[in-house]
Amino acid sequence: MSYTIDKFGAGDNDSNGDYPLTKNQAKVLLKKLTDQKIFYELEPIEVLDVFVDLEDDFPFTDENDNPDVNRIGTIRGRYVVSEHDQQVEDGYFFPLDQNVIQYPVVGEVVIGFEFNDNRYYFSKLPAELNLPPRSVDFNISNTSGLGNNFNTLNQNTPLDQYRSGRYFTPDKDVTRLTPREGDTIISGRFGNTIRLGHNKIEKSPNIKLVAGGFKNNDEPYFENLQNDNSSIYITTNEKVEYSKPTSDFKKLLNIDYDKPQLVFDSDRIVLNSKKDDIAIFSENDVHIKGKRVNIENNEGVNITAKTITNDISNKGKIINKTKQGKTTNFPELDMMGFVKQITGIQRFLQAMTLGVPKLSNPVTLPSGIKDIVKGLDGAKNFIDATINLEFLNKQIFETKTPDEIRNALPIPKSISGVIDDITNVTEEQLKKLKELSDQNSSKLEAALQLKSAIDSKNPTGVLSALDSVSNLENVPGIELIREAVEISDSVEEFENFVDNGGTETFLNALSEYESFGSDVQQVETFTKILNIS
Repeated sequence: MSYTIDKFGAGDNDSNGDYPLTKNQAKVLLKKLTDQKIFYELEPIEVLDVFVDLEDDFPFTDENDNPDVNRIGTIRGRYVVSEHDQQVEDGYFFPLDQNVIQYPVVGEVVIGFEFNDNRYYFSKLPAELNLPPRSVDFNISNTSGLGNNFNTLNQNTPLDQYRSGRYFTPDKDVTRLTPREGDTIISGRFGNTIRLGHNKIEKSPNIKLVAGGFKNNDEPYFENLQNDNSSIYITTNEKVEYSKPTSDFKKLLNIDYDKPQLVFDSDRIVLNSKKDDIAIFSENDVHIKGKRVNIENNEGVNITAKTITNDISNKGKIINKTKQGKTTNFPELDMMGFVKQITGIQRFLQAMTLGVPKLSNPVTLPSGIKDIVKGLDGAKNFIDATINLEFLNKQIFETKTPDEIRNALPIPKSISGVIDDITNVTEEQLKKLKELSDQNSSKLEAALQLKSAIDSKNPTGVLSALDSVSNLENVPGIELIREAVEISDSVEEFENFVDNGGTETFLNALSEYESFGSDVQQVETFTKILNIS
């Protein structure tokens, strides 16, 4: 409210005058010397409480008994002079300007006045000239402690435990933004600023908006993209010091650019269009760089250009997702490897067709052998391209469902007891398959040695093989062959045993060993194919 201060003995400005006075002049002089008053219309207010949260005992309601939102920002305060040390029960002050305002916190000092029986406040005063704008001066209006702060935030609270808000806590790391000549700066309490400034040269206006600019020392503080949390720069004639990762891509972007530009800088940037388009147009290049670029559309993606380059030279991949749900990346056909397979088998078959008939004639025999040797080169190309999976592209993939994979890469029956699903092969299953494969290889090698002896139809050689070759135990048909050898009195008698099917059980077992080895190689090839991705 307005208040008056009496000043005594300070009304005469003519201290050197030495001349006679009339009676009336003497009365006037005495009046000046004894009764001078100073009238103040504005007065400082100590903020005792602030009402900005409707759910925190908001004291104002509308005609429907709901919190009156028009009273948001009202404070409870006490005049520092005219109400000093007085008890305050209401003391409500309304914000003078609801459009541009920094709401005060408890303990700050603002300026107040009265109009139409209402109290208003605006602006704020620092507790001391050298203190930052977040400074408070608790109890400046109640220095004697006699005035009670009824129904306020710090009611019945020791002075050293006063708070500035229900949840507001001053941030010690927030520092004033250093101005330049002519700047207009809007500063919040939380390290957020707007500078309407320039670049210290003619015709270089800029706008710099920062949220999260913190500095906890006394050095001059200017905006810095690398250090500030989130920033928007609008510049006209200024080189901007970009933060990472932009500053690392000098080959893509001219980072020394000093013409008008708009810079968004933060940990995450989201552009969201609720109802219409997002348009990005440029007379020059458009750069998009990130760890992964995802483009998803409900209808389609159209790319029109003179040249489209997919650069996956640095161990990159292209995956064409053609299926929904659980899928596996399956390599597409590599035409170079496929052609190598086809031409290899063609050369082999052509050589066999030309060469084999020539072998029966001594005159054409050398030519036939030469044709077959050429065909063997083709067979080698086919085998290399097949074993090394050269017919599959190791960089371009298409998604396949588990059923499609199972149909294309069926598990052999001999392996089904170890691996049931080629799309879900575990390390434990591969380890078990390796153990069985090693056991099978040992038995296969021993069985082949015995078969070689049986093919000679020499009972003595067969018996020697039975006694010297290891890993023949538990091979079906072995004991039957041993009995036949031991009771045979001649080669002819053992030949009859073989010709009459005496070794059939053993030969069937040998065929299974060979088939199992081939099946293992097939499964290993399948796993290689699936592991390409």
